[in-house]
Amino acid sequence: MTKRVLIVGTSHSMGSCAGHRVDDPLLKHDERWHDYFKSEFGYEVVNISMSGCTVQQQQLAVYAYFQDNPDAYFDLAIVEGRGIEGTVSEPMHFLGGPPYDIFNHPSKDVYDFEEYYKSWLDSAGSNRAMYSPMTALTPTLSYEYQARYSEWYVEYVYSMNHAVDQWSGNLALCDYVSKHSDIVKWFNWSYSMDDTTDLKLQLGKDLLSEYATLGWPMLDTMEVIGNMSGTACECGHFNPKGHRLVWEQIKSKLERSNIL
Repeated sequence: MTKRVLIVGTSHSMGSCAGHRVDDPLLKHDERWHDYFKSEFGYEVVNISMSGCTVQQQQLAVYAYFQDNPDAYFDLAIVEGRGIEGTVSEPMHFLGGPPYDIFNHPSKDVYDFEEYYKSWLDSAGSNRAMYSPMTALTPTLSYEYQARYSEWYVEYVYSMNHAVDQWSGNLALCDYVSKHSDIVKWFNWSYSMDDTTDLKLQLGKDLLSEYATLGWPMLDTMEVIGNMSGTACECGHFNPKGHRLVWEQIKSKLERSNIL
């Protein structure tokens, strides 16, 4: 029987790479780190990833997927999750968008669970805003949003409340995925919590201790190559070479744990 792996991630796992090809801002579906599960081990890969998503949006997308696929089960799930970086959620109508309730939308026959999660499945188009009750606030907000939310945003993102929200959200996400997968692993693309004295990072390390055992593949990759020369495009995302190096780190850790 073919083994199955579930990937839940952000733009990195979606395959964003603005400078890779002029005609398409996404990597091909054999160039991302998780595509090697199929090419090297024959796994079926289900990728639920979206550029710019928050942990709350990841939760909704995964929940929607399993509502529509209640019998889906995976041998392995890997969550490339948000840490305490500054991508947070706000209800869309607060930002001038339409109010939306995924459970009670007046056009639920159209805007249903399937429509929501399918926009995440290796999609070239980012239409999640149409189906999401929340949108992402980031440090690159438009001037209008910055003027309205900057004071709250800065205070919140650097607070312990934000850390608790983020780590609790990741823990809930992993716990939920574990009901549909034999093994669940979590990692953050951007930084390590190892040997940290930062209380907010230590909280995440403690809460996610069961799942965050892959180490920090991107940072391990950085140590291997010495710098990012030749591995990333101008948008900061990894190109195929960078994804291959990240995969080698992840594969090595999974093999040492007898998962692969």
